[in-house]
Amino acid sequence: MPSSQAVSLSDVVLPETLDVEDQALKLHGWGVRKKLFLKLYVGALYLPQQSSDANAILNSNSPIAIRLHILSKLVSAKKMEKAIKEGFAKSTAGNTATIQHEIDQFLAFFRDNVSEDDIFDIVYAPQLGVRVVMNGRELGVISTNREAFRKALFGIWLGADPVQEDLKAAMLGKSS
Repeated sequence: MPSSQAVSLSDVVLPETLDVEDQALKLHGWGVRKKLFLKLYVGALYLPQQSSDANAILNSNSPIAIRLHILSKLVSAKKMEKAIKEGFAKSTAGNTATIQHEIDQFLAFFRDNVSEDDIFDIVYAPQLGVRVVMNGRELGVISTNREAFRKALFGIWLGADPVQEDLKAAMLGKSS
């Protein structure tokens, strides 16, 4: 995924663009996921065109990407798995049954060690599905149940009950 350098946040340099299936997605917004006083990761949203309307983004079948740059050595594979499960439950209002197979596939990508400074690119391309890349290495693609899974996955950060309200606002470019 070629990219160019753009902004810096919490000593993390974010690329200005990410290439997804021959389309350059532009850095739209970014922020820091915090829990209590800890900075856990920088989250950055990439879109084909600017939009601050979370519902429109979630309901669009356009390419989208979120980059997660891990900031804390306290973020482990086990904690990441727990947070992802909670995120899917919140994103779907507890209705995960129809996408449970895809959630299980996604969780498997994070079962290896997760370390400080790891970079995860979670990328959706309409013809492909969701691709997960860790530190430049593809971990896998989820190509089944694309629409429902994409909406639930990106709803973790952009949905009605996001992982963190101010991170959602920052990723939507409403604050920095």
